[in-house]
Amino acid sequence: MFFTDNFAYVHQPKTGGTFVTSVFFRLYNVNWNLRFRAEHMLRREVARSHRYGTFIYHKNKHGTCAELPILQQEKLILATLRNPYELYVSQFEFGWWRRRDALPHFRAVPEFSRKYPRFPNITFDEYVTLVNAAFVPRGEGISEDAAIGLWTKEFVRYYLREPDKVLKSLQNPDRRGDLREAAMFNVRFIMTQRLNEELYDFLIDAGYDPQDTAFVRDFGKVLPQGKGRRHDQSWERYYTPATKELVKRKEVHLLSMFPEFDV
Repeated sequence: MFFTDNFAYVHQPKTGGTFVTSVFFRLYNVNWNLRFRAEHMLRREVARSHRYGTFIYHKNKHGTCAELPILQQEKLILATLRNPYELYVSQFEFGWWRRRDALPHFRAVPEFSRKYPRFPNITFDEYVTLVNAAFVPRGEGISEDAAIGLWTKEFVRYYLREPDKVLKSLQNPDRRGDLREAAMFNVRFIMTQRLNEELYDFLIDAGYDPQDTAFVRDFGKVLPQGKGRRHDQSWERYYTPATKELVKRKEVHLLSMFPEFDV
């Protein structure tokens, strides 16, 4: 996350946040050099002054809105949002779930060893089922198949003011809650699939000089750790009809809130 004088940015993983951060580093003339990296390691926040005001880079890279410093929480919050279908694919290919620290979560899934004997060599279909079983707690009386999806849970955790209360409501078998009724921080979402265009529009609306921000329109992809899918690895190719239906069912609240994702 980072802060300017007028707004904060919250970086949900795999939504284009590395791109957004790189744009603001260039806009505020911040260099990711040895001095900056050393300050970043030693301090919670690193600040740089600019004619646009102060740019503050926070150590909590993937913090939620509720984890913003108190003074930042009531500002406008910029966030990037990605289609949940594509998010599953992006996380699958990025491979975070292969790390050793994720294994205890998977081993806690009932019959994990029997169902996934080749882990971590699993298919995308298996991955979708497994990560939901491992990382989405279910309410009492809710079956694994009927529980909300990972990205609905993450959306609630990142952007809503009372995430625990909302998650409990969404998981209530007697009265399923509506995500659109929940109290949210003052967030402006820009969509990952239109990142250049919508980030440029946001900057103009926020008062930045068009000459300073013109580069954003043609700014190339910035991939975390150099990882990214090839052009022939479109997210649609990963899905069987059954797995797409599963994701649609699990992420129904998120898809209802953002109908353009329901493709």
